Amino acid sequence: SGVSLRQIDLSEADHRNAYLEGADLAGANLAGAKLVRADLSNANLSQAYLVGADFKQAFLTSANLQSADMRSTRLSFASLSSANLSFANLN
Repeated sequence: SGVSLRQIDLSEADHRNAYLEGADLAGANLAGAKLVRADLSNANLSQAYLVGADFKQAFLTSANLQSADMRSTRLSFASLSSANLSFANLN
């Protein structure tokens, strides 16, 4: 989709099965969001606030998660191949 959603507040939003391939979500607030089975392949989630978000079975292939805050993020069965997790907070 390639849509720009930089720094948007989507906290607690329900985006199950969403198609956000290539979306620019840099700096976005997705705390507690439900992104189960969402396609975020090639998406830019750098510096995003993802605390408590649910990415179960999501496609994060080649996504940029650099410096994202991913504490308590659920990633069960998510596809993270070639994703950039450098400096991401996973604790």
